Amino acid sequence: MILVTGATGRIGRQLTTLLVAQGARVRAMVRDPARARTMLPSAVEIVAGDYRHPAGFATVLADVEKVFLLQVPHAGMVTEQRAFLEAAKMAGVKHVVRMSSLGASPSARARIPRVHGVAEKQLESVGLAWTHLRPSFFMQNLLMHAPQIASVGRFALPTGNGAMGWIDTADIAAVAAVALTQPGHEGRAYLLTGPQALSHGEVAQLLTEVLGRPVVFEDESGDEFVRRAVAAGMDAWMAEALNELYALVRAGLAKVVTPTVSQLLGRPARTMREFLEEHRPQFQSATD
Repeated sequence: MILVTGATGRIGRQLTTLLVAQGARVRAMVRDPARARTMLPSAVEIVAGDYRHPAGFATVLADVEKVFLLQVPHAGMVTEQRAFLEAAKMAGVKHVVRMSSLGASPSARARIPRVHGVAEKQLESVGLAWTHLRPSFFMQNLLMHAPQIASVGRFALPTGNGAMGWIDTADIAAVAAVALTQPGHEGRAYLLTGPQALSHGEVAQLLTEVLGRPVVFEDESGDEFVRRAVAAGMDAWMAEALNELYALVRAGLAKVVTPTVSQLLGRPARTMREFLEEHRPQFQSATD
């Protein structure tokens, strides 16, 4: 039995579909089982579970051999995952494939890779086989800007000319499926990127070509980004954490490209142009 946490998110949904197609027995830990049933393959066993409520971990982890561990980073993540991992060890789990982040390290300058780095060390110390997946920025993050791109042809972030090795979440899910179902990935940390590093300005140029109308990227200050994000409803911790990541991008520290996805999957990683072409309707205006 493979347990998938974060199963109703983009990566989790794609991963459960891949695993079911391969004939694996899959259980999904979700907060809202009724909602999950409308989103996941019918063969997936759905159980209610929440990192904040350790009392339910024994039921969630019963008969589970492998775990895909995904949690949105926040200030209490390490503590919550410690309780989950201890329960996993008691339940007899053999292998945990954990979603981490680019640059994960306990000494990282930004809080998201820092808490992921601490959580990685925690997993390694528990006594379970582990695999760390450290993806770069998701191509799907651009979809948050799709309404503005469609309506006014512009979007803004505090990244300057910094580039990043954008990766499609479909490729992350495919790598996770390999790590969960094939031997030889224990004790490995995989830095996952797409095939090229692009700045937001270069992405805007690709959007211009794909849509056939101008799309402009506007650099903004970190303070302005945090103000806008919090006003739009984002948690202040996450807004500040993203601003820290964007500062690293601006400094040129996210311009990393690896061949890991193609090596593990036996096919090229998806390109940004392929992603934009697939999602063109979401970026289009009524007059496109």
